[in-house]
Amino acid sequence: MTDVFISYARKNRERVRTIAEGLTDHGYSLWWDTALKASDNYAIKIEKALDATRSVVVCWSQQAKESLWVRAEATEALDNDKLIQLKLDESRMPLPFNVLNMIAFDGWNGERTAPEWTELERAVGEKAGRHSGGTGGETELTREAPPELKQRLQGLGPVATIGFGLVVLTVLISTMTVMLGEDLVELGLYRSLSLAGFGAACLGALLVFWRFTRTAIATRRS
Repeated sequence: MTDVFISYARKNRERVRTIAEGLTDHGYSLWWDTALKASDNYAIKIEKALDATRSVVVCWSQQAKESLWVRAEATEALDNDKLIQLKLDESRMPLPFNVLNMIAFDGWNGERTAPEWTELERAVGEKAGRHSGGTGGETELTREAPPELKQRLQGLGPVATIGFGLVVLTVLISTMTVMLGEDLVELGLYRSLSLAGFGAACLGALLVFWRFTRTAIATRRS
C-alpha cells in the first residue's frame, strides 16, 4: 500500500512533479500516472491504485477542474476519507470540493519550510499514520487502528459508560435487597434506588437502539 496517490491535470505536471519529489524525499511512498504504461488499462490501474493508497492529494487548477479523471479520483477519495486538496491557481473549485479544506499552493515557491508545505506534510502524515517530527521532514511512525476498526468503535464510549454504570447500580441494588431483608435499609430508599435503576436501564436500552439504528441507516446509504 502506498502513502500518497496524486491526482492532477497533465498541463500541471511540472508543478506537481516538484510536490511529488518533495513527498518522496520525505519518505512517503507515491503513486501517480507516471507509473502507467501505454498498454495498461488506465481505469483498472487507477482504481486499484486508489484502493491501495492511504491518501489522495488532489491538485486542483482550472485544467484539473475540467478533467473528468480528476473529478472521479477526488470523488473516490472523498467517499473513502482519503482526500487532501491543493489549490494551484485562483480558479473556483467545483462543488462539493470548494466547501472542503483546501491548502493554497498557488503562491508556493518550492520551499519545504513554507507554511503550505508544512500543512501538506502534516495532512499526508496523518493519513499515512505518521506524525511530523520537525521541519526537516523527519517523521515518527505511530501505530493507528485500521479504518474498519475505527468505524466499529465509533460511538461506543457512551454505551460503555452507561453499561458500566448499570453494572454498578445492579450490584448496589442487590446489596440493598439483602440489607432490606435484614431490616438494615429503609423501604423508601430501596424503592427510590429501584426506580432509578429501572430508568437507567431504559436509557441504556434507548441509547443502544439509537446507535444500532444509526449504524443501519449509514450502512444502507453507503
